[in-house]
Amino acid sequence: MVDGMVEGPDAKAARTEINRKLRLVQQITQAAGCATGVIWAGAGRQAQVSFFDDLFNLHQYKIHRENVFDNIDRAIGIYEENSSHALWACTLNPFFYINELFEWISKIPFWLIGKAGFDSDRAQGSGIGKFVSGFFYIIPMLVSLVAGVVVILQAFGFDLTSIVKS
Repeated sequence: MVDGMVEGPDAKAARTEINRKLRLVQQITQAAGCATGVIWAGAGRQAQVSFFDDLFNLHQYKIHRENVFDNIDRAIGIYEENSSHALWACTLNPFFYINELFEWISKIPFWLIGKAGFDSDRAQGSGIGKFVSGFFYIIPMLVSLVAGVVVILQAFGFDLTSIVKS
């Protein structure tokens, strides 16, 4: 006797496609702050059951697949609600991309630490790591700010070479 549902050829093809996209859907649902699992209690024990990792085995835990769909729908609703704000705050706002660049620069030392075989997440979470991250964020930001001011002053005709020479 077969446990669970019997799948036809179309269902098997759909299952393969779902499995390929499942991790991304889980990450998006988590990022929206929606549940991606439940605590299951049964047979005298408790276990964390992931809606996504155990999607095709939820029937064994007596969890209906509608729970998964409800959380995905909630995540979609959250993203739709935030889309107008995100259009300006992320897509059209140049300061968003400038911030992303500075954050990327601040992660370079930890990327190098990771390539050297050390735990880059642990290094970045330490006190010294936070200081280094802040240092590599603030210094390029200040240099860019000064360079921007210099360019603007030169555009208005200020001669900065006399200040630099003295």
